[in-house]
Amino acid sequence: MLLGAGMAVTASGCASAAHLAKSERTFCAKSTATLYVQNDNWLDVVIYIVRGGSRYRLGQVSSVQSAMFEVPPAAIGATGDIVVLADPIGSNYGFVTDDIMIAPGHTIIDLRVDNIIDHSSWSVAVEDPRDI
Repeated sequence: MLLGAGMAVTASGCASAAHLAKSERTFCAKSTATLYVQNDNWLDVVIYIVRGGSRYRLGQVSSVQSAMFEVPPAAIGATGDIVVLADPIGSNYGFVTDDIMIAPGHTIIDLRVDNIIDHSSWSVAVEDPRDI
């Protein structure tokens, strides 16, 4: 009889511990990214997201034009780090950013492709997930 009472106490303790663990979960904001491209190059450029060994083609930006691309979640992946590649059509040279870490919330990447491809530049800003 004492064994049955001990099992009942143990079972109720596990249930409350499971309930506490469920309510203590933290919220992880979804990571999204938008890429703005200003192409000041004389050539049209194709824009890629590179993650690991894979390239994800976002699109093409005509000479002296601008474009906006939403980065697909598959390109961001679980690690959240990407590289942007601007590949001018008809050229042997391209521009590659350093690793860009996609933070929780909404990351904004601004890429300016210069006529001298090595002079191209980029910047990153993050919107606070609480403001979205």
